[in-house]
Amino acid sequence: MLTAFMAIPAALYVMSALTVKSDLPILRRLIDYGAKIGQWSFSIYVYHLPIVIAILYTIEWSGVAPRNLPLLTYLTLIATVPFTIFLWWLTERRTGIIRKALFTLLRGIRARQAYAQA
Repeated sequence: MLTAFMAIPAALYVMSALTVKSDLPILRRLIDYGAKIGQWSFSIYVYHLPIVIAILYTIEWSGVAPRNLPLLTYLTLIATVPFTIFLWWLTERRTGIIRKALFTLLRGIRARQAYAQA
């Protein structure tokens, strides 16, 4: 059931993004939103597993084991996503600026080397 709730909307989104020829405003907004989330992807990838494991160990340690797996899944999601976004803000949000500065520096070094060799 959980797979259907996640896979069907994702499949419809991908299908519409690939087949719609005109640039619909709602589709553009969804793509922009997805791109924004994509900037957080590394932080979410790195930080989510330790957070999820900590939540599961806390639940097990407390002795309150929920019998409802979808509820546990959504509660874990609600607890994990804001924390990973905070960790992205703390560590990764300036990565694009740093990357751009490094590429500019490397281009300058290469240009000077090419000028010196010529």
